[in-house]
Amino acid sequence: MDTQWIPLMDYSMKTGVSLSTLRRHIKAGKIEFRRHEGRYLLKDDASAPRKESFSRVQTVFAQTSTDAAPGTAPKNTAAQESRSADDLSALRLQLRHAQEEIAELKTLLACYEERES
Repeated sequence: MDTQWIPLMDYSMKTGVSLSTLRRHIKAGKIEFRRHEGRYLLKDDASAPRKESFSRVQTVFAQTSTDAAPGTAPKNTAAQESRSADDLSALRLQLRHAQEEIAELKTLLACYEERES
């Protein structure tokens, strides 16, 4: 069986672990990694914890695209409204993680720019 190696950002999105935490684990030797063309790659194994909200959001988008015909408004039942509230919570959580990652990337970019000047 071939071992899959995925970029740090993808691993972070799958597991819900922040980029800074992953970098700390790499530095401490707690996580197996490879470097390829200046990028860190982490082993994508089944034992890694999966971020439930990420997979849930993917499921929600898949269901939303198949639930209603184009140009029609979906009918809301009590179960769908409950699911919508859960979906909204999952999307908010994903947004918060994305905002944190953006902030980390901005900090990293500022460090690189400072080094070059």
